[in-house]
Amino acid sequence: MSEYNLVVAGVGGQGIILFSRMLAEAALRSGFKAIVGQSFTAAQRYGSVVAFVRIGKDVYSPLIGTNEANIIVGFEPLEALRYINLLSRSRLVLLNVNKVLPVSVILKTEKYPEISEIENIVKQIRGRLLKLDATQVARSLGDERIMNMVMLGALSTVKNFPISSSSLVESIKRNSPQSMVDKNIEAFRAGRCLLLQQEQDFNFQSNKNLVA
Repeated sequence: MSEYNLVVAGVGGQGIILFSRMLAEAALRSGFKAIVGQSFTAAQRYGSVVAFVRIGKDVYSPLIGTNEANIIVGFEPLEALRYINLLSRSRLVLLNVNKVLPVSVILKTEKYPEISEIENIVKQIRGRLLKLDATQVARSLGDERIMNMVMLGALSTVKNFPISSSSLVESIKRNSPQSMVDKNIEAFRAGRCLLLQQEQDFNFQSNKNLVA
């Protein structure tokens, strides 16, 4: 693998920076180079946040250009859509469907897209959209803040993702406050189980359609 590029998009307070740091450390422990670039449109909670994570043997710049991303990890639907032009054709969007309405939408200066609109845009570039409500999963575990760990677990199931789940769990242990280690690992495993079940259901339905 020469490189694997991830765009992680969401809003302040969703744990994107910690998520990216854990990814990068796990990549380094797996023998890859890893570079993280970050951008904030507002320093306050709920402002747009995007992180570029580049993993590979020969990565040098933190920037990801148009059509260069292997995957967009969307912690928030509208924020994921903002960076859709970076996604390479036939690649993947992993999307938390829980909405965080920005001020522009609340003030009605911007329209919030339906999830179906995002799905249609992804289909136009022959990509695939994997959807989950990671926020609701985190709430069911007692803490909405661990949504980022649910997303990390979901990401670990993606086909050809270059970092093993064991390396990611080790990174969670090394980068979590001691009081949050067990809860973060629980959320990671919940995200993995949810996506693995979705993939099993998807493959079953695809095979059923072929037989029909």
